[in-house]
Amino acid sequence: MSTEADQDWSKLKVVQLKAHLKDLGLAVVGKKDELVQRLTDYYEQQQQQQQLSKPEQEHEPEPEPEPEPEPEPAEEELELEPTNDDDNDDAAAPVEAPAVDNSSVQEVEITTQALNPRIRSAESLATQNGHNELPKPKRAKLDIDPATPTQPPPSPPPPPPETKQEELQEHTAHAPHGDDDDHSKPKDDPEEPPDYELQFQAIDDQDDSTRPTDLYLDTINRHALDFDFERLCSVTLSQNNIYACLVDGRYFQGRGKSSPAYAHSIAEDHHVFINLTTQKVHVLPDGYEVNDPSLDDIKYHLFPTFTPILLQRIDAAENPSYDLAQKPYYPGFVGLNNIKANSYMNCILHALVHVTPLRNYFILDPHVTSSDATELVRRFSMLCRKIWNPRAFKAQVSPHELLQECANASAKRFKITQASDPLEFLGWLLNALHRDLGGNKKPKSSVIYSAFQGEVRVDDQQVLTTGEYGGKPRFDLDRDIKSTTNPFLFLAIDLPHPRLPRLGRNQHHPPSAHLRRASQIRRKDDAGIQGHAPKMEVDKVTAVLDIAHQALHEE
Repeated sequence: MSTEADQDWSKLKVVQLKAHLKDLGLAVVGKKDELVQRLTDYYEQQQQQQQLSKPEQEHEPEPEPEPEPEPEPAEEELELEPTNDDDNDDAAAPVEAPAVDNSSVQEVEITTQALNPRIRSAESLATQNGHNELPKPKRAKLDIDPATPTQPPPSPPPPPPETKQEELQEHTAHAPHGDDDDHSKPKDDPEEPPDYELQFQAIDDQDDSTRPTDLYLDTINRHALDFDFERLCSVTLSQNNIYACLVDGRYFQGRGKSSPAYAHSIAEDHHVFINLTTQKVHVLPDGYEVNDPSLDDIKYHLFPTFTPILLQRIDAAENPSYDLAQKPYYPGFVGLNNIKANSYMNCILHALVHVTPLRNYFILDPHVTSSDATELVRRFSMLCRKIWNPRAFKAQVSPHELLQECANASAKRFKITQASDPLEFLGWLLNALHRDLGGNKKPKSSVIYSAFQGEVRVDDQQVLTTGEYGGKPRFDLDRDIKSTTNPFLFLAIDLPHPRLPRLGRNQHHPPSAHLRRASQIRRKDDAGIQGHAPKMEVDKVTAVLDIAHQALHEE
């Protein structure tokens, strides 16, 4: 026979479980699984205590009632016997069993622990006072021999689940109705109200990867994003705390309630903004930060990052990369936008970003992107990253941000709106980067000198001439030769000017000059009589040799 500890309490409804817990004096707060577990644990504990109390009760002559629930007398164990008291004449007649109605028997049969003390108290009063006015069912006694010590009766069988459900339903129907009573709910809606504290705690315990994405992330338009232009607010022209709208690509300052970005989010219904400095994405006007993996490509496009292994793969790659429009392009060989008259700057920038030592330094060195670096160094580093970006949104780059800084740093000497000499711009840019990187006159004091600086040896000998006037002069070449070594970034070389041979009708060879070896590049100047004859020879050549050829044709 199963006990109450083995009963399946999950078949009962929440209201019935709470009513049963309330009768037992237990807490009624929690979900259905917690209520079922609370009932199961309670009856298991009671069963263990009853098993432990049986050996102790066998040796006690008169055991006192235990605080644990008393076993209920079964119907077959109840016997109504006549009272043999000589003082009471009315009690001589035997009390017959039919005097106890069926409802009382059923109540005794399915009663709970809370009803047992009432029966015992009524029996004790009837025995002590001997009144005949008590109802006959309450004078029922157990057939126990007074000469033998009282033994605890065997535990009654637990009521079936159907009987327990009927009892709980009857108890719920007769329960008083009140605003604070849990049993005031109708039977059609037995579910308890939601526990918001548990729900909020469950939401906090969830991992960020399992949370649903924000509603406004689907409004991002990647085709409208262009981070190449100068970071100025489109309303206030400020350079501080600039955010880019990820819907239309416009720049705005701040994200407070009085900022242009906040006003734009309300007026245009654009809600997703990214900080151009910290790369943090915020939703306005709500003001909360968004951390979603789908935004990683935008953050990488804003600030591309590289490793030495990635640069080696890009240099050795044979397959092209693809932009958002699925157009192929090769990193490092993308076009630079011609804003107005900046083509002379674009050719120099293209040449410099393909110098491997210079490119690797401005991409991999963390100093060039720190707050201690100058604005020219940071913007040149950003241009190198964008040109070599293998995950670009578009197959072209705008050098507008760097060219604006070049115009400011050169005091408007090199402007976007006016063409200039590219060789002069190259010399100014290399010297400006060398100075901003902390370089000095010492060799290899910066990456500019390490990549471009060479040495030239100049041999100087004084030549004296003797002889009579009008005669053939004689040269004295026994003088000592003085050698000096000078560093250089640019070296002027006189190239020959051969005539173009005619190959045929309207066919010509292009002009060419052969440089056999760099160490054989020499320049000789005869100063004439009583002069010097210097010889220039390149003594040390760097890994990178910039050759600028300016062809001037008189005809």
